[in-house]
Amino acid sequence: MSERERLSIRAAARMLGVAHVTLMKALDRGRLVESVVRDAAGRTWLDADRLREEWESSRKQLPPRAYQPAVSRETRAAVGQRLAEAIAEEQAFERELLLSLVSDVVVGAAEELRRLGQETTEANLTDALALGPSFDVLGAPALLAMRGLIEDGGPASAERRELARRAGREAVRERLRWKREATHGEA
Repeated sequence: MSERERLSIRAAARMLGVAHVTLMKALDRGRLVESVVRDAAGRTWLDADRLREEWESSRKQLPPRAYQPAVSRETRAAVGQRLAEAIAEEQAFERELLLSLVSDVVVGAAEELRRLGQETTEANLTDALALGPSFDVLGAPALLAMRGLIEDGGPASAERRELARRAGREAVRERLRWKREATHGEA
């Protein structure tokens, strides 16, 4: 066997289109014998030509249902359904928490607008929270801050409500800073 025909286990697995672990299991179970070659250093190599023939003939000898999935279709469906329900429950909890904090974010934004001497109209608040027609979640710092509040978990406590108001105030400051930078960048 020439160096060119000699393959490592990983290279042989690639040639056969299987995972190297699959090929190693076949070697361990004695499915491949004739294609296995050991060099003077004791390393295992596989003869490419013999391997193809031996692989195909040993696969034909396997029982027809040798490759059964580890889990039945019914079990996968039942567990998958339960997992989907758990995800839906988690999303409902997150939505409920978000909605409980929304008014606090708006209150915080209004507090900041008043501190800056601006009116707290719907238009000003919508603009300050970057929720206008060109809405972009990445350009809406209040939404990103609220996402962080949700990831902390737990109910809407007094501390969490204060954090939501702070998020509203910071969102206004961030939006104004962004507008100043955009205006100065165009000039």
